[in-house]
Amino acid sequence: MFLRKVYTMTLKPRKHGVIGALALASGVAVALAGCSLEGVDTGAAATDEELSTVEGEISFATLELSSNPDLAAYIENTIAAFEDEYPGTEVEWIDVPFAGAQEKFAADAAAGNLPDVVNLNPNFAQPLEREGVFLNVDEVAPDLSDLYVEGAWKGFQVPGQEGTFGVPWYLTSEVTMYNADLYEQAGLDPDEAPQTFDELYEQARAISESGAGASYGLHPALENRFLTDLAKNGVELINDDFEWVFNTPEAVDYVETLAELYQSGCSPPIR
Repeated sequence: MFLRKVYTMTLKPRKHGVIGALALASGVAVALAGCSLEGVDTGAAATDEELSTVEGEISFATLELSSNPDLAAYIENTIAAFEDEYPGTEVEWIDVPFAGAQEKFAADAAAGNLPDVVNLNPNFAQPLEREGVFLNVDEVAPDLSDLYVEGAWKGFQVPGQEGTFGVPWYLTSEVTMYNADLYEQAGLDPDEAPQTFDELYEQARAISESGAGASYGLHPALENRFLTDLAKNGVELINDDFEWVFNTPEAVDYVETLAELYQSGCSPPIR
């Protein structure tokens, strides 16, 4: 995770899994035991009574979070709070090293040994989702979506399928930061922040030109947001067959705009 966007996936129950329920404690979702991949018996589905009971041993897996003291403390405190609220539960936190994690989860799924809840990024989640191992949260907890903003909840839906297959763990809000003095120096109104990409680029050029090389108008942070910004520009990234399709004229225009901004001095040089 490492402060990146992650998916908390709830997994289908297997026949010999621990009795439990979909519950929420301080932002961590806890669900039933994982099932196997295609070709392995997944067992019987949990009954309504089982799904309404919060008790038993629960396994919760993350991707290399224990090395971050703040995240580790958050998870440990959340587990303690959950166990206090539900005395019949015992939560095992499994922190998996990032290297080789995708292969481990695939092997565990094939063996029917997935944890009850897995905290995954999209690249890790997609292969498992195609195998149908995730629980449809809309069916087992229809009121849970009311706790989240609409966009966060829709982020765990799959095009062409009914249902929601994960629970948002945490969300981050994008913030536009700018120096009001530089805005005024460039003849811009610091109370009028850009509302579109075109306005952002126009103002970035004005700030860079007025600074005569002493300041930059834009830091695009492409290592974190290139694909998401493509999507915000209306570029389709993945089709219904889970194929990358972003090689479009619109994507080329976006890349060329970024290149022009960099070459004109609006963006800082790469070091």
